[in-house]
Amino acid sequence: MSRIGRVALVGAAAVVGVLMATLLAARPLGYRTIVVHGPSMGKTVPSGSLVVGKLAAPDEVRVGDVIVVHESIGGALTTPKVHRVTSIEQRDGNVLVTTKGDANNAPDPVPYLLPTRTLRIEATVPFAGHVVRFVGSPLGWLLFIVAPAVSLSVAYLRRVWRKDPVPATA
Repeated sequence: MSRIGRVALVGAAAVVGVLMATLLAARPLGYRTIVVHGPSMGKTVPSGSLVVGKLAAPDEVRVGDVIVVHESIGGALTTPKVHRVTSIEQRDGNVLVTTKGDANNAPDPVPYLLPTRTLRIEATVPFAGHVVRFVGSPLGWLLFIVAPAVSLSVAYLRRVWRKDPVPATA
């Protein structure tokens, strides 16, 4: 492999490594990430975005916040939705919210019961979700994790094996 190829490969692996390390380091601080798959939030949160959210108690959620909600169908949670809170209702000590995607014409038909911790969106990185999804795929792992590791290992071993032995001094 040429020097330019090695530098490009190491650079790409470093960028992906820094991104993944940042995502992992944020977890203990209450931050989570989600890749947005649908267009319901329009230009606010385009499909393929990576959103960064912080866990919040139900009483911290406000009208206008963008949160992650889960529908429950037959007791199983569905794919998470990123929608904006349009109304909040307190009922029997629980917090129910009505949400709507910014690009949708109408609010969601059924209110959501907020769990003890709700992911409130703090930042959106357009298109980064595509990268995260690709890196998580088998081909992405091969290109961004396995190939750089093997390439660096081979380059190091070649350097070690090529060195002339140090002459013995008497």
